[in-house]
Amino acid sequence: MTGRVKKKRKIEKKQLYQQSITSCQNEILIRAQNIQIIEYPKNQSAFINSSLIFNCTATGHPRPTISWVKNDDPQALQTNPRVEEKVILLDNKTVRSQLLLTGTKMEDIGTYHCVAHNSAGERVSTVSYLLTEDLVMSGLLNLPQAAGMNCNTKLTIIPDVEISINPPRQELSVGTAVNLTCTAQPRSIDAGYYDRWTEYIQWYDPQDKPAGYRCVQGRHMVLKHRCTLMIEKLTADQLGSYTCEAGNGYRAHCRRESVEIRPEGAQNIQIIEYPKNQSAFINSSVTFNCTATGHPRPTISWVKNDDPHALQTNARVEEKVILVDNKTVRSQLLLKGTKMEDIGKYNCVANNSAGERVSRVSFLLKEDLDLQPVQNVEDPTNQSAVVSFTVTFICTAKIHPKPSISCEGGNDRHSTQSTPGTNFHPSGTQTVTQVVEDRWNLSVVIGSDVTLNCITTGHPQSTVRWIKNKNSSDVQSTSKTMITRDRRDQTTHFQLFIEKVKKEDGGKYQCAASNIAGEKASIEVNLHVNDLDLKSESRTLARRTGLSTFQLTAIAFVVSASVFAVGAFLWDRRLLKISKSISMSLLRKSERQSLEDDHKRLKR
Repeated sequence: MTGRVKKKRKIEKKQLYQQSITSCQNEILIRAQNIQIIEYPKNQSAFINSSLIFNCTATGHPRPTISWVKNDDPQALQTNPRVEEKVILLDNKTVRSQLLLTGTKMEDIGTYHCVAHNSAGERVSTVSYLLTEDLVMSGLLNLPQAAGMNCNTKLTIIPDVEISINPPRQELSVGTAVNLTCTAQPRSIDAGYYDRWTEYIQWYDPQDKPAGYRCVQGRHMVLKHRCTLMIEKLTADQLGSYTCEAGNGYRAHCRRESVEIRPEGAQNIQIIEYPKNQSAFINSSVTFNCTATGHPRPTISWVKNDDPHALQTNARVEEKVILVDNKTVRSQLLLKGTKMEDIGKYNCVANNSAGERVSRVSFLLKEDLDLQPVQNVEDPTNQSAVVSFTVTFICTAKIHPKPSISCEGGNDRHSTQSTPGTNFHPSGTQTVTQVVEDRWNLSVVIGSDVTLNCITTGHPQSTVRWIKNKNSSDVQSTSKTMITRDRRDQTTHFQLFIEKVKKEDGGKYQCAASNIAGEKASIEVNLHVNDLDLKSESRTLARRTGLSTFQLTAIAFVVSASVFAVGAFLWDRRLLKISKSISMSLLRKSERQSLEDDHKRLKR
């Protein structure tokens, strides 16, 4: 074999080898698959010097590798001798990484996330948080929710998100099959940039945990990316708010939208028993009661001084829940060994899937004070009042134990005590409220304005709520109703103004005044809303003009007859003009015909 032939074959082998390498590289690139993180690290709370584990599982082809990042610093964990990483190869595409942290310290508190790599790219998990347990239990810190922690709401280059439900309603019965579809697309101004298109969609359940699969764009990206969460049989635990999170290829550039699935026939909550004001001795026990009804049956929590966490850290507080029926629940808040720091205001909050209801505020006061001398006395002031109206004289004495106060009328110590309409109330007691109107039963016409008055007395100054038809929900200020308050000397004047009343505004109204000493309700005022009555209107017009009803009727008849006569005269003139125009047109037509006949004769 000659040297030239050998050299030629050597060149051919080299070219064939290079082609095989190129085809292999192309095959690897073609078969490479995007990474999916199928298990995200979860939020953790741990005691000091304890151990904990973060888990992260990813799949892809080729099988990805996983690294960990703390506080957005990839080098932070490499210098920590208390950190160990364990890698578990689940199959030829899936790998799990476990980050073990031993001897937890304060400097370990922060954010953690995992990053998965392969030849197709990389994927970054959502952020998880590590907090120390003592801070969480003390209420100083709360674990953030896992859903959407990587979304920055201040960013603008984020996808538009739309959610649809099948069946197309939000109130569903248990056992129903539900499909939640989330559609995400870039904004119209971002559609020309492929890196701003939607890269992923993730659903979160009512417990803020990832639900279903993470829908990631494939090799052939689409403008409208959809992800459907299928619930085969809806259970009671699956009711609540579902959140769709959609993001593009940039970190924290994502949007979250929610939809709530409520039980069929859900009813709003009504609090049928409110907590009452309490006064107790030091080291005694106090019980607050709160009863609520609704469907599904609500849950009740307690708030002290507008702080939901204040009672959670009090070891002397116990809560007892009594299930009255399938719609009603009672909660009893038991406070043992009362101390000075327990004094304040308490209220309950009832929740279910239909919403929440907050009770009125109740007060806890300290009963026993140290013995004190009389500091000052507030003398009663002169009063002027209308006959049959209530008058209140206030006399205040600061002393312990609580003094007994007697009143004298006309220099007779016992004269006021013998009067049936006289009542004595200690300072701070709410007196009976009254609604002042010309008539207790009001009758108005549709479209007119109504004002109801309520005058209250008491110390300290009371607050008033208006009640209609003894309903538990109060009358609130709206666009057509307005509630005003005016303080005058020892009384407070409240007004309920209703603009342009309608039929549904009719009913029984009363005002309920309350302060820290208790609550008193007024008598009911019946408001009747009538249709417009022409007879009553005519009588009203007669009173205003000074004429009798017969005279007004005669005037109306004369005016109507005059109008009719004028109209008939104008109509006759119009008919005359029409008849003249018709006759003229007929005359012109006959003349035209005769001219045509004469013209024909001349031609002949």
